[in-house]
Amino acid sequence: MVSPSAFTCDTWDTPFFVLGLERAKRLAKQRADLGVVLVQPGSSGVDTVWVERNLKERFTLEPQAGALFRVVYF
Repeated sequence: MVSPSAFTCDTWDTPFFVLGLERAKRLAKQRADLGVVLVQPGSSGVDTVWVERNLKERFTLEPQAGALFRVVYF
């Protein structure tokens, strides 16, 4: 989660976790003050990293992590 305020990030991290993936993605799109990255466990050892589009220019997956994660922008 990215925000100008650490307090805002700390306030929202648990609710986003508890909501589940689809509801968290919907809420993230409604919050202009947050940039959200969610990780969904996957099968075969490859997890999906859901990155909000407003972070696309700022998010980079380390090359070594490419075999472990699939990045999807929402």
